[in-house]
Amino acid sequence: MSLLLVYEDSKRAVVCSDDRSITFDEAGAAKILEGRFPKFCCFGVGSAMFIFGVLGPSRVAARLERALPRIGADFPKTTIRELGAYLPGLLRVAWSKREIDPNQPARYDCLHCMLLGFDHESGIVRGFVFMSEDDFAAVETTARNDREKKVFALGAYELSDKPLLEELTGRMIVAHKKKMWWVAAQLRNALGKLHEKYPVTVGEPSFYAALGRGGFIELPAEFAKAPTPAESASSATHRVTTVKETAFAGRTRFFVGSIQTPRATAPDTIGNNDGGSGSQYGDLIRLRPGVVATGSIIGGQTINTNPATSGNGAITNLGNLTDGDATTACSLSASGNGALNQASVIVGVPPGVASGRVTKATLFARLRVATNGISPADAFSVFQFNVVLNGGTIFSQSVNAGVTQAVIIYSVILPNVVNLSQIYASFAVSVAARYTGGQIIADIYDVWIEAVE
Repeated sequence: MSLLLVYEDSKRAVVCSDDRSITFDEAGAAKILEGRFPKFCCFGVGSAMFIFGVLGPSRVAARLERALPRIGADFPKTTIRELGAYLPGLLRVAWSKREIDPNQPARYDCLHCMLLGFDHESGIVRGFVFMSEDDFAAVETTARNDREKKVFALGAYELSDKPLLEELTGRMIVAHKKKMWWVAAQLRNALGKLHEKYPVTVGEPSFYAALGRGGFIELPAEFAKAPTPAESASSATHRVTTVKETAFAGRTRFFVGSIQTPRATAPDTIGNNDGGSGSQYGDLIRLRPGVVATGSIIGGQTINTNPATSGNGAITNLGNLTDGDATTACSLSASGNGALNQASVIVGVPPGVASGRVTKATLFARLRVATNGISPADAFSVFQFNVVLNGGTIFSQSVNAGVTQAVIIYSVILPNVVNLSQIYASFAVSVAARYTGGQIIADIYDVWIEAVE
């Protein structure tokens, strides 16, 4: 929550904030986060200059501190009156989307904001306060004349701090006769005392800004300016954590998200191809075909027997073919002994699994032929990988006798708007009677379809 102190009269305004951001442990106790976080930002173009203060959940505050400067840049003629009228709706939306920290005590679940700017129509500094407890209704704090001064605080102070704040208000009686640095110093002293009283929830007085008719007023170097949100992010220390709650806490922190990383030797994990200068496509769906049941009709063809073996052909670890683990393999094997020896398996997508909105689809197969001593070695195929659509072969890859194949991922681009239930992939080792020696082992690690909606 932290603390923000504000002074304003009809001609000028000064703000001072601490640099503290906190989180909470499981017992609800406050813990200090690393880094320095101003509680306001300065923005605007030309004579339309504003100071926007925000105290509350770090992520909500960070979004608002990014949004307000963008509004000022996109609408440079916006007046303080117009912005003050617009803000309640924006704040309600931002507040409704906040993430609830289950460890946060209820009294910290609030958002306090303020807006300062010079109203050239009325010729005075105008200020507004917005609080979640009041549904962000705009409460104007504007001082109507030089002798009317306003001092107010937002954030982590309590009723017991009233004497200290009243003392500050009393000193400000002569503020209109003093330089701006004097006003800033009074705010600094008061905030410093509150820091001493609340060393965890209130940080040291750290950032300052001053505003008048002509825009922002330069203060002496001892009163540091608040960095812009972009500057805060660029100067933030890069610290990586796997604890999501820690990543969420703090204004310059963010949570990248998570993906399932591949096992060792498995293919790289890919994203949705939604980076770059534009959105390349929508949702990417990964479908895993299953072993087609005997008697199934795919694309007008009846699958009579699946999986199938003959002679000394064998299939081991069939379940590995559809387990989604690209590091484990289903193996098809056969030997040359002067007879026909075969082993085959067919996989396909069941009807209804694939979305009817698919605009692009690619079938992938990861496999290898590490053992192939079939003899005599010649230019005839002993392993075949085919992709069949509506009864016709659209892709075929073979390995000849005596030839090995390192691990490879084949990719087969399927026709646009294809009915994926009418496609299947077949894998087979087939050692003809002319081969009299050796063995072939084909390992199929994984088969999948990536479909784009």
